[in-house]
Amino acid sequence: MDLVNVAQAWQNELSRRQELEAELARANDRFRIRLEKETLLIRKENDELKEELRRRAAIEQELMERHNALHFIAHHDPLTGLPNRRHLIAHLENLLGNVDA
Repeated sequence: MDLVNVAQAWQNELSRRQELEAELARANDRFRIRLEKETLLIRKENDELKEELRRRAAIEQELMERHNALHFIAHHDPLTGLPNRRHLIAHLENLLGNVDA
């Protein structure tokens, strides 16, 4: 192989490497853009899920408050607010249940 052929082979190899680097850079840009879009979608979905969790926690809190209010109403006299017969029976059953154990 003479010097001209070697120089031409090196030039061809250099051109091919430059083409490959440019192709790799374009692929990298496409990947980066796609990754950014996917990241934004995931962040949006995360925000929506966080909001749903906050909403459900508020509903759960409200349900617990209503449950406690109904429990109080069921176990206390409406006029005096003192424990009623149902409360006494439940309390006695709880005590007797602990004795058996």
